[in-house]
Amino acid sequence: MVGLIARGVGLEEISVDETPASLTLEYPQHFSVGASIKVTPRLKTNIDIKWTDTAVWDEWNIQFEESVQFLGVLGAIVQSLDQGTTGGYLGADSLVLPRDYESVWTWAIGFEYQYTDRLAFRLGYEPRGSSIPEDKQDLFVPIGDTKLYSTGFAFHWSRDTFIEGSLGYVHSEQDIPSNGSTNSTSTAIDNFIYNPYAGYNMKTELKVIVGEISIRSTF
Repeated sequence: MVGLIARGVGLEEISVDETPASLTLEYPQHFSVGASIKVTPRLKTNIDIKWTDTAVWDEWNIQFEESVQFLGVLGAIVQSLDQGTTGGYLGADSLVLPRDYESVWTWAIGFEYQYTDRLAFRLGYEPRGSSIPEDKQDLFVPIGDTKLYSTGFAFHWSRDTFIEGSLGYVHSEQDIPSNGSTNSTSTAIDNFIYNPYAGYNMKTELKVIVGEISIRSTF
């Protein structure tokens, strides 16, 4: 498609343009509140509620330090075909990627069982709803609804020394049908800015295993 457009505007060859670029991201506000409840003398549960203001990411504005000639030509074509499908902007000096993320509430729950006076076992679960609307899913942030499972322990080694360890598993998927997202599978004629799999069904899957151990002591 890019080659056809290039020849149509008289460019027989497309050179490779390289230029440094910058993107400034505002860190979203985050709020969390929790409660710890002692269910029995040995069993404790922790409940957290969180809110993240990812709606501040309505678009990402990437600025090029040097003009990119071909993007300027392509941007002019995009503007001539624009039907208001995607938003954003494409030009020789900048690229604006529409995000339209949403602020989300999430929750988490954890349990701690005091097995002995020195050893405690922990379990946790956190379902994180995605802040990315279904019609904006893509590969820039390939994360859909996410589930986090964790387990761990705390061991009171001595009067001044504590050992803690944890193991977590994160799983996330995106199923994006053909024409389901304006940022990846759209078939709209005016969608040139970022649409790498136009007309295709797309799926992403993220699996992460994380482990941590810490030793805390005073001396």
